[in-house]
Amino acid sequence: MTNYTTSITESSKELSVREKIKLKDLTSAIAIDKVVEPEKPLVIAPDFYAYLSIHNEKLPENEQDYKTMVIVDKSGTKYYTGSDSAISSFVDIFDEMIDTAEPFEIEFYKRESKNYSGKHFITCSLV
Repeated sequence: MTNYTTSITESSKELSVREKIKLKDLTSAIAIDKVVEPEKPLVIAPDFYAYLSIHNEKLPENEQDYKTMVIVDKSGTKYYTGSDSAISSFVDIFDEMIDTAEPFEIEFYKRESKNYSGKHFITCSLV
């Protein structure tokens, strides 16, 4: 598909060619934004992550280029999100915990926005 391109711009580890190809395919990945609800968090035991840069010409012109993060858990399941608050919190936790020998899990959840009444944002915490 020439009107849709995906590239990996950064990752938390050196990726093999096979891993790169698999990461760029989001058809089997789980959208964190769609499964997390205010009363239904998601817990992930992350293995590694990567940032994808996506160009989709089928979207409106001002939405054609965007970034998303793909997180692969210890079992190989792929999750993705474009939420800035979730990505920022996740990277802060992951980058500190990955250097420890201690296994860890991260819980993604929605909280009500203080700036926009009735709206929620996604963030995460160390379990």
